[in-house]
Amino acid sequence: MNKEKLVKLIEHHFHDDLILSSYDMKSIKANRLLTWNRFDLAFKLLYLERLPYTLEFSLKVYTEHIRAFSLGKFTEPGNTNKNS
Repeated sequence: MNKEKLVKLIEHHFHDDLILSSYDMKSIKANRLLTWNRFDLAFKLLYLERLPYTLEFSLKVYTEHIRAFSLGKFTEPGNTNKNS
């Protein structure tokens, strides 16, 4: 995929990281993303799975997950729009 097309698909704070003119794309099964270094995905999936049933619990899980991963700051490095 060429860089111009990819830029339209990703968040703007990643754009400066695109140094090549084109990138190879792979299609993989979603469960392959659940690896030791993407521990955060388990909490996001739990939130989405429980959301229709227990809103209060789901919001608490998601909020505490974001608190832990941002060291209590509720921010995301490189994205000033995510600040609460």
